[in-house]
Amino acid sequence: MSTPELWEAKRKVLKHPAVEYIPLYPYPIAKGRLQEHPDTVRLTVLTNPGEYEQLQNELQLKKHFVDFSESLVIAVKNAEVLEIKYRGFIVWTFARLEPANYHIFSVTRRYFYKNQLHWQLYDLAGELQSWYNLTL
Repeated sequence: MSTPELWEAKRKVLKHPAVEYIPLYPYPIAKGRLQEHPDTVRLTVLTNPGEYEQLQNELQLKKHFVDFSESLVIAVKNAEVLEIKYRGFIVWTFARLEPANYHIFSVTRRYFYKNQLHWQLYDLAGELQSWYNLTL
């Protein structure tokens, strides 16, 4: 989904031509309202079934199978991810801030060519809201 605000945020944050980034598709798992309303945006990358089961229990989600040999699960609180780009060690996520909401989705692992990843979540103003370091 592209909007003028999203386009401006990408222009502000991404320093290379668009063709130098790998677009990643967020495969939807769940969206909903948080029972507790923390003020901060939080991005977490889950790499194994145990972490995912804990998240499902915490948010009272329906059980949804994910093959962690092929995918990663990303949990975002207080925002909805609209677009994801990858290059080198960095994964840029662009999101609309949505207080008291969560967005859970998966992305394929097949495009990651580095073992160390630094995930960054930006709002539509191009401001860094959250980050997460990951070793695959």
